[in-house]
Amino acid sequence: MKRGDLETGTARDASAKQITGATLSFLAGLAALWLSLTIAGLVGLGHAHTELLASPSVRISIASVLALVICVLAIPLIVPWLVAFLPAYLFIPRKSILWKWWVCTLAGVIVGVLALWIDALVYSLLTDGPSFSINVPLLKSASIPAAVLGGAICFTAAIGARIFKAVSHSEANFCEGPLKRSQTA
Repeated sequence: MKRGDLETGTARDASAKQITGATLSFLAGLAALWLSLTIAGLVGLGHAHTELLASPSVRISIASVLALVICVLAIPLIVPWLVAFLPAYLFIPRKSILWKWWVCTLAGVIVGVLALWIDALVYSLLTDGPSFSINVPLLKSASIPAAVLGGAICFTAAIGARIFKAVSHSEANFCEGPLKRSQTA
């Protein structure tokens, strides 16, 4: 096996670990969003006293289905921010303080809330009607699930980076691994 083949295989393995980590982070964020929306739905349905909602299992089922529908409908709003997340995930060096789980989670919470408000602002400017028509009470209540989504994605990314021990692309380009040193000696 040639030296170039080993380097390509190592780079391919690192890229596969990074893609796996990013995918798992996104799925964990969606699961956390679904769970937080289910809990919010249960709280909202807690005071509904009707014949249909008398059973706790029916309330849980309805809240879960509504949360799932909201998650699916929110994916077009999440995808642009996922595209912004990927370069940060791939190019920030793993030894950076941004990869500490508590820093990464806090940054994810802040970015999640900011992303929600920026999306609302952009979509309000793109629609017909009065300019700058933003539903502030709705955005305030939606900020909690947005913070949960951003925080869960970043928390999972930070923990996953530690577990997978994959290097970022910027580190892979600048570091000399043990394979290079042993072959040049």
